[in-house]
Amino acid sequence: MFQYVQLRLIRLKGSTRSIATGFAFGASISFTPLPGGHIIGAGLLSFATRGNLLASLVGTLIGSPWTFPIMWWGAYKTGELAFHLFGAKMVDMPQDVTWGFLVDEITQRPMDLIVPWITGGFILMALSWPIFYILCYRAVDKLRKKYRREHHYHTRHAT
Repeated sequence: MFQYVQLRLIRLKGSTRSIATGFAFGASISFTPLPGGHIIGAGLLSFATRGNLLASLVGTLIGSPWTFPIMWWGAYKTGELAFHLFGAKMVDMPQDVTWGFLVDEITQRPMDLIVPWITGGFILMALSWPIFYILCYRAVDKLRKKYRREHHYHTRHAT
């Protein structure tokens, strides 16, 4: 999958900056516990900042069934820390979280759990965006230069 993402990114039309911007929005928005909104949010943010829309879609692949639990646990813990720092009230997450607990919290007291979780997700999104941007920018720049060198070599020596 990593190789596919690499090849897909270097073949996208657009500047390295626009590709890195779009990818960073797609990857960083995965920290928010809003799985139905990741693609829409990444697309809107990319459009607003002239980032590459397809790169934002590729970036959302960072969020997957394997990474969501870790990313969302980090978002919840970040939100918990932020709420404690500002003295805001929130529900303590039990050691063994069950589906029933989450459904009960969301339906009975949605603000106690969801608001800190979303808050933490947006904090991690803001903190991770520059990291994803720099990593993607460097990778696309390096891979495009390598591709140009190889393509230039083959076209010069084909005759």
